[in-house]
Amino acid sequence: MGRRRAVKQDSLELLLDTICNTFGGVLFIAIMVVMLLAQSGHGPEAVVPAPSPEELEAQSRELAELSAEVLRKQEIQASQAALVKSLAPDAIRELIERRKMLLAELAQQKAAVDEQQAKNAAVMANVVRAQAEIDKLLTDLKIAQQQESEARTLLASEQHARTKDARLPQQRQLGEKREILLVVRYGRLYLWHDYDLRLLRRGLNLRDFVVISDDGEQLTTRPKPTAGIVLDESPECRRAIDRLLGRFDPKQFYLAPIVRPDSYGVFRYLRDRAIALKFQYRLIPVDSEDSVVDRGGSGSKVQ
Repeated sequence: MGRRRAVKQDSLELLLDTICNTFGGVLFIAIMVVMLLAQSGHGPEAVVPAPSPEELEAQSRELAELSAEVLRKQEIQASQAALVKSLAPDAIRELIERRKMLLAELAQQKAAVDEQQAKNAAVMANVVRAQAEIDKLLTDLKIAQQQESEARTLLASEQHARTKDARLPQQRQLGEKREILLVVRYGRLYLWHDYDLRLLRRGLNLRDFVVISDDGEQLTTRPKPTAGIVLDESPECRRAIDRLLGRFDPKQFYLAPIVRPDSYGVFRYLRDRAIALKFQYRLIPVDSEDSVVDRGGSGSKVQ
């Protein structure tokens, strides 16, 4: 066994030596060919003197020796290849080829694993980003729910603060009472007609109204936005309503307020004072642009 390993080691060294010598010989021959071409005038534009017969003979001998050396090296290489072939049977060569194939497949598998890991890293980055967005949405949802709860609490408080007890109207027979036309518009109270000392109508109340048109038979009027009584819950409003209605006897007169949509909310201040002063009233709700005609008549029922 020891002798076989020694022979195998010497054979490998001899093969390497042969290959190196062959390569050196080939390289030397190439250099010599280039030098010969340069000397023969086929190289670059360099003027080379013609060699002497002695030099040509010496170069020829050297070339012959190199050629013989190359042939010898080739023979040694062929013998070494035969030796390697004899020492490496077909099974070993198949194993070597199989190993090469396995190494190639392993390299492919490693490249596929690296590619999949890169994809997994990208997917994980997307998952992390999506989780961050979900966390932000959950935080925003909690804030929105809290704001909604606060808004509901505030709304309930506002509804409670603005809730008023309403008195249900009751219809009563008018009797012989005369009508006092009032206009509720722009959040204000206006007395439509002017009255004399006997509390008889003597025409339009020009302090609170302006004439828009006059065709000889009918006047078109409109209340002044800056006149009248501002309807609110202030003591000044109550005193002004008391002064306006204090001239009239609730037993002889009833109120006919004409209420526009822009003043539905403040009508309650007039209603409460009218009830407190013992007045009955006949509500006349009209749309914003509807006209109201005064023909001097009165309704049959009041509230």
